[in-house]
Amino acid sequence: MRFSFFFLCLLCLLFWTLPGCPATTNEFIGDGGVIEFTPEQDTRTKWTFRTEGAIHGPPAFDAQRFYVGSADKKLYAIQRSDATKVWEFLGQDWFTAPPTLDQDRLYIGNTNGQFYAINAATGKEIWKTKMQEGFISAAVVVGDKVLASNLEGTLYAWEKSQGPIAWRFQAEAPFVASPVVFQGVVYIGARDHKLYALDLSNGALRWSVDLGASISAQALVTEETIYVGDDRGILHALKRANGDSRWRFTSQAEITAAPVLDGEVLYVASWDRSLYAINASDGKARWTARIGAILSTSPLLHKGSLFLSAWDGKVHQIKPDDGSVLANYPTFGRLTAPPLALDERLYVSSHDGTLHGYTP
Repeated sequence: MRFSFFFLCLLCLLFWTLPGCPATTNEFIGDGGVIEFTPEQDTRTKWTFRTEGAIHGPPAFDAQRFYVGSADKKLYAIQRSDATKVWEFLGQDWFTAPPTLDQDRLYIGNTNGQFYAINAATGKEIWKTKMQEGFISAAVVVGDKVLASNLEGTLYAWEKSQGPIAWRFQAEAPFVASPVVFQGVVYIGARDHKLYALDLSNGALRWSVDLGASISAQALVTEETIYVGDDRGILHALKRANGDSRWRFTSQAEITAAPVLDGEVLYVASWDRSLYAINASDGKARWTARIGAILSTSPLLHKGSLFLSAWDGKVHQIKPDDGSVLANYPTFGRLTAPPLALDERLYVSSHDGTLHGYTP
């Protein structure tokens, strides 16, 4: 299997922090040199939970707890009220994919190809299966099925009760992003340049379209249109019925996360260190916010602001009207997970090994 240079860089950057050695330095070495993190703990940080490895993805949560995986090979259940540990589950390799919570079960894969169903109340394993390559994106639960894609280029659909495979779909290159399910159809892009539309019931191919570049981003699917970025930095708007192009918007570097739609405006983050606001109807730019750090995840729209995780270790608060920066919330490690707004706090997972909770 051939891997592109960008894909190898992406994996190296994802796994830069060693398990058991979360980043505690106040420096981040980026393309433009050394960027200093804020050396003192931000006074708005009221809640923290620390692991022994980098946290790559956002937590899952229920009414009482957060659930977060770490590069220390552990999955944690954390009390939301006071950040105390409820239980931990030790896997066989790094958990860089975020967990998915469905009722009383957590579903998560690791970088060694194990995929687990875990009892959310106790942290006990319910079932496990082993695949050839690792999982780095979140699973999706729909009805009685669990869908997850991995680096061997296979999308699996398991029966969520006991774990037998209901169906599988094989692409020609690795899957990096999670699938999206909309009205009985599964949409997912792959490193083989193709966006696939599959039947949820049996995995049969409905259509595929070659976008001309590897796809690392999850798609955003609406009633009529699919929005998906590629590794050339192009955001594609495609007809949901057949994948035909509606329009394209070009940034200056890779787009590896789904855009966020608010009314008639799309907000899309790019590795060119910019956040763009564009018209959903025709792809024309409204404004561009130059953040100054790589942006590899989707923004969060909350209480009239956009919150955006960046590789400078900060969550940037952006004004949606014009892209001006209102505030930022620093951590001590690269941020590759979108922030989460809950309990009047802003939570973000960091490569410094900590789940941070800020009071904006």
